[in-house]
Amino acid sequence: MEKDAKYFTIGVFVSVTLLALVGFSIWLAGVHDFAPHTRYTVYFTDPVSGLDEQATVKYKGVEVGKILGMRLSPGRNDLVKVDIEVKKNTPVRAQTVAAVTTQGITGQSYIDLNTPANDDNPPARVSGEKYPVLQGTQSKFAKFMDELPRVADRLQNTLSAVGQFSKDSGKAVSDVSKEGTKAAESIRGLADKLKENPSQILSSTERKGVEIPK
Repeated sequence: MEKDAKYFTIGVFVSVTLLALVGFSIWLAGVHDFAPHTRYTVYFTDPVSGLDEQATVKYKGVEVGKILGMRLSPGRNDLVKVDIEVKKNTPVRAQTVAAVTTQGITGQSYIDLNTPANDDNPPARVSGEKYPVLQGTQSKFAKFMDELPRVADRLQNTLSAVGQFSKDSGKAVSDVSKEGTKAAESIRGLADKLKENPSQILSSTERKGVEIPK
């Protein structure tokens, strides 16, 4: 009897120790948030470079969830689907946009959600998708990198026009006027764009993200 009691005590001790180790492992892995969550699928037609599974999901910079998985669309070669899980009280609506954002220039990438203040409609449901679908778009930094070659080309054309204007300054007045007008218009166009809204370089309208089917 005494021997059985000893084995029982050892068994209880081992069981409690294992449970404690499991609980500590869960806590260490960051899976200790037992608040209710809601899942969504984000459609991206822009590259999602830098994202990986278990990456963070934020709402206007505040951490609200994580990425559950990423997959290619079997029906479209330009579409990437990213499943995310966010806290249930996160204001995700029909016009919510999910942007791939980088923490600094060389930091880790994450998804940042943003919802217009006047949007109260629920996210769209798409046939064949398990979760509501959100619109994904490219990060501002990536857009800036895409726009950079175009800006460089405009600057190069402007400098070429100015150089040609200086080189041909001995030509007829009409030729001088033509080259000068071309250079002035090019410089004025670039200056006006930056003066009115410097962020236009970062917010190109050519990439609007994938359209969610109604």
